[in-house]
Amino acid sequence: MNRAIFKDKKEKATFINLLLNAFLLVNFFNLWDVMVIDIIIFDTIKPDFMKIPGAEEYVAEYVDAKFHTIGFFKGQPYMLVFALISVGFYKLIFRRNSRNKKGEQRIVPQ
Repeated sequence: MNRAIFKDKKEKATFINLLLNAFLLVNFFNLWDVMVIDIIIFDTIKPDFMKIPGAEEYVAEYVDAKFHTIGFFKGQPYMLVFALISVGFYKLIFRRNSRNKKGEQRIVPQ
């Protein structure tokens, strides 16, 4: 996704641009998970597979929008770490590919 966004731009994507882009992407999926899966399905619809005998007190805590919202905000540092790792891999791979495209020869140890 980062490559597609910054491909046609004249300036190169900085690490901060890529990080912000990746962080927003993973947070979009995290927000979708909280709103659709956790709050709508688990809190509103309450499917039958949530009814586990002997675990009613845990399900009562889990069926609370506040519980999921707090979990969303607790997950922000993990989303940032994931974005940092993915941008780091992107920069490594893209740098290697751009070096090879420029015609630089790789030195092979003998």
